[in-house]
Amino acid sequence: MSQYPILDLDSARLILDFSGGREELKSLGEVQLRGAVALYNMINTDNIGLGYLADEVGMGKTYIALGVVALMRYFNPALRVLYICPSANVQDKWLREHASFIDRNVCTAS
Repeated sequence: MSQYPILDLDSARLILDFSGGREELKSLGEVQLRGAVALYNMINTDNIGLGYLADEVGMGKTYIALGVVALMRYFNPALRVLYICPSANVQDKWLREHASFIDRNVCTAS
């Protein structure tokens, strides 16, 4: 059995705000939240245990992935995550995006 609960969108909204409080990003933020919750639940289903994230360019795959990690860390603050990036410029992007995501999109401390 998974150590993480299955989440619904309302519960996830208490933890994450993908719009960062910006009205113009509410629509995209809702799409990203739905994606993060779906992937989180897929990973935490006993008979699946993994997930795959793919979407069009500019839909926020980086933020969705960070959202999944934030949800998992909310329920297990000791969770350790290894990010594997193919190049220095992608590493730099993930470092910037991670800091920005934690600052603007995580609603509650985990």
